[in-house]
Amino acid sequence: MVVKAHPGHPRLSRRTGEVLVEALRAAGAPEGTLAVVHGLDVGAPRSPTRG
Repeated sequence: MVVKAHPGHPRLSRRTGEVLVEALRAAGAPEGTLAVVHGLDVGAPRSPTRG
C-alpha cells in the first residue's frame, strides 16, 4: 500500500507511517507492505525519451 503524505503535515505523515508499519509488522504483514511517499509531483517520473 502506498500512502501520499500531506505536504502541510510532513512530520505527522512520517510518524503516522511509522506507527502503521509497526502495527503491520506486529500483525505479521510482510516488510514493505506500506510506504509513505512525500512530494508534490503527480504520477510517474518522465523519462528523457518520453518527454
